[in-house]
Formats: sequence, C-alpha cells, structure tokens
Amino acid sequence: MKKKKNETIVKISQKKSHLKIDKVIDIQASLEYSHNNRELAKDMLSLLIEMIKKEYTTIDQLYNQQNWELLAPLVHKLYGGSCYCGVHRLQKACKEADGQLQKKQYDHIQKTMEELMEAL
Repeated sequence: MKKKKNETIVKISQKKSHLKIDKVIDIQASLEYSHNNRELAKDMLSLLIEMIKKEYTTIDQLYNQQNWELLAPLVHKLYGGSCYCGVHRLQKACKEADGQLQKKQYDHIQKTMEELMEAL
C-alpha cells in the first residue's frame, strides 16, 4: 500500500485469527482541526480510540438486536468524535449511519453498519 503525503498508515495483523486491519489517519487534517496544537490533536485521537474500545461491542450488539433507539446516540457520538481526528473513512461511515438512524431508514442500514464496523 502506497503512503500518501501527510498520512500515517497503521497496520495491525494478528496471525492467529488471520485478521488484518488497515486504518488511515490523516495527521495533517487532525492538526488543522486542532489549530496545529499537537497535544490537542493527540488527546482527541486518544479519546476517540478509547471511545471505540469502550463502545465497539455495544454498538455491534445494539445493531444485531435492532435496538435503533439506543444505537442512534452512540453512532452520533462516534460521528462527532471522528470529525476532529482526521479519520476520514470512519467519519464517512459514521455520517452515513447517523443520517440513516436519525431518519429511521432501517431498511437500508445493513451495508452502512457493516462499513461502520469495518472502519472501527
């Protein structure tokens, strides 16, 4: 995979589960969102990572239970956090899922939620 300018590519591979996750963080965008305050950018990204660790299983369970009422605020919160960290793929997936949940468009949410869970 070719690195783009101002992007850091973090690859995590787990041989036991044959799971490979690629995540892209646009460092330049993150710095712009924090007005070039590196500590703030780092803190915002750390908070987003902690939120993902804490809420991943809950989001997955609520989706599988089709508990849209409880899922909507979690996705909205995740979308808000993703907007300031330069995680464009996650932000796009959250925006789409948040919009569908807010509009109660549950018939078309499966693909969107799959993209969101993959982006996490």
